Amino acid sequence: MKIAFLNLYSGTNNRGAESFAHELANRLGKKHEIKFYHGIDYQIPIIQPTNRKTFLKLIFLDGAALSALRFTLKIFSELWKGDYDWIVPMNGFWQVLLCKFIIKSKLLITGHSGPGWDEKWNLWLKPHVFVATTEPTADWARKVSPWTKVVTIPYGIDVEWFINIKPAEIELERPIFLCPAAAVEYKRVDLAIRAVANLKKGSLLHLGTGEKLSEINQLGNQILGKKRFSSKSVDHGDMPGYYKACDAVTLPSRPQENSPMVFLEAMAAEKIVVTTDTQRNRWILGENGLFINPENLSEYSQTLTASLLAEFNPKLVERFNWKNVLERYEDIIGKL
Repeated sequence: MKIAFLNLYSGTNNRGAESFAHELANRLGKKHEIKFYHGIDYQIPIIQPTNRKTFLKLIFLDGAALSALRFTLKIFSELWKGDYDWIVPMNGFWQVLLCKFIIKSKLLITGHSGPGWDEKWNLWLKPHVFVATTEPTADWARKVSPWTKVVTIPYGIDVEWFINIKPAEIELERPIFLCPAAAVEYKRVDLAIRAVANLKKGSLLHLGTGEKLSEINQLGNQILGKKRFSSKSVDHGDMPGYYKACDAVTLPSRPQENSPMVFLEAMAAEKIVVTTDTQRNRWILGENGLFINPENLSEYSQTLTASLLAEFNPKLVERFNWKNVLERYEDIIGKL
């Protein structure tokens, strides 16, 4: 089969969605003909999406949506002539709309952003299949759009990659809590900093970049100091070493967070995760997660301490094994 992946941000961003899409494309490429369209290859002005709710964003006329539209129009003739069996659009409304009603290829959408306005439109436009990455998201999707085929396939992780990796060298006071998160408002890295500051000992290592990075650095250095706080950006290929070197992982994101790849990476490294209490997070992590309201700093700090004594269950990682995940995708594109 011929399959096209479309993502304006591939090659520019290094988020979980981009990493997953490239991994899926590479694995499908062993049996199928794959073309991955990156915005960076087409000299498109790449405007990053924001979490600010504006009227223009609501009607898909903000900078990020128009950037995705320009990218889609730029590659449209190639998509038309490519005679693809499947197209996997990753940039929302305009991309899905144009592919749905003009190109005859089947559409597969993986819900990366989680329940919300963008995913509602992805569902309402009725792709041939909508892949939810957690069962709670699938339940939501079926209620929003009963006429759209919805299946649940979680993100995949290469557990073998983590087994023999050498731990990174981290010059921070033990225990080390790892917070792998983009430096953006909804990730709420500041709450992790404050929760660790409440502990008599221990450090926070933040890995990520973004618009809030200077504020995160200022707060961390101010209330934890350089012996107990560090923030850096590392290549995705180096991440396993940091997971292996830490004592536990924490992600205090707002409940809108969908299905963070960092949960799978943490479990592949056999680390307990302290995170926001949501149905989706509980579905992914199970007993390998400790669930809190991060805004309750006292509860957050106590749970960080408890994570150091919690027992990890390696059996829960198996359903995210890439072998099983890939079989589910192969099954979908084969049967439809």
